[in-house]
Amino acid sequence: MPSGEPADVDALVARAQLGDSTAFAALYQAFSRRVVGLCHHMLRDRDRARDAAGDVFMRLRTSIASYNGSTAFERWLLRVAANRCIDLIRQRRLERRWIAEDETRADPPSSAASPLTLLLAKESRTGMERALGRLPAEHRLPLVLRYYADLSYDEIGAELDLEKSQVAGRIFRAKHMLRKLLEETPR
Repeated sequence: MPSGEPADVDALVARAQLGDSTAFAALYQAFSRRVVGLCHHMLRDRDRARDAAGDVFMRLRTSIASYNGSTAFERWLLRVAANRCIDLIRQRRLERRWIAEDETRADPPSSAASPLTLLLAKESRTGMERALGRLPAEHRLPLVLRYYADLSYDEIGAELDLEKSQVAGRIFRAKHMLRKLLEETPR
């Protein structure tokens, strides 16, 4: 059990399902860090991750009644967070496509890094975070869902619309890419 996690999560969930605000606050306190961490790994942007996590907990207020206890609460909550991140990634791709279709200029968009990107690049990160961030989303997402959200290959496939064999292949390639990136990283 992670530090800060309440001893009886099931009792807190039951109380939160009945509308107990203090129980909901205790769940937030216990799990918000993990939810933000998952969102950060998936979205690769600290501010977007915090926003996504906030959305997850706001939605949790109304959807906690749908939690039936068939899986551990933390696993269920991380799956809800992963779904929210996947929705945001899809929405962003769609927005990019619309922008590209609407663009009438002949010159390509600037490839210069934004101030936010530069600021994030300056932040201190571990070698693993840097390497993970360099993976393409198609490989990073299954890897994060498997090892951070602890989803099975079948569950990842359902979330990303992939066959189980495709999930396995992407995770295998992601691990290989990570190994190479970590070997290249100066110590």
